[in-house]
Amino acid sequence: MFRFFAAAFLILVIFFVLGVSQTFAPSRKSFPQATVRFGDTSFVLDIADTPAAQAAGLSGRPDIPERGGMVFVFDDAEEHTFWMKGMLTPIDIIWVRGDEILGFVEHAGPPVPGARDEDLERFPSPGAVDRVIELRAGSVKSLGLEPGQKVKISVP
Repeated sequence: MFRFFAAAFLILVIFFVLGVSQTFAPSRKSFPQATVRFGDTSFVLDIADTPAAQAAGLSGRPDIPERGGMVFVFDDAEEHTFWMKGMLTPIDIIWVRGDEILGFVEHAGPPVPGARDEDLERFPSPGAVDRVIELRAGSVKSLGLEPGQKVKISVP
């Protein structure tokens, strides 16, 4: 009888711990969202404006919606370097200062499974940027984006 109660108690503790961890675990849906416009084309992007959100980025997501992705918002324009750690799908990276595209990386692919951090490719910005946009791979080409083009980013 004691074993039964001990086992039941252990199961309750496990359910409680799992429930609490799920309650406080960051959710993909917990990101605030911004509207980003390239000409007449709008995207609704998750906002990464904290160090934790920026470190996580789009890693672990098996797919990026056609009009989705992420915008990284920094307090000051500085040079930034991105990598693809934990990424599962290729992306385009767009470097922005103010409302102007400085440059981009097309088709940055996910790392080889098991690659060490020091072996991951780095993607440096072409200058000081205060916004970085990550979209589904192929978006830069399909939108016809060019350096110097304007982008409108509406952050709540």
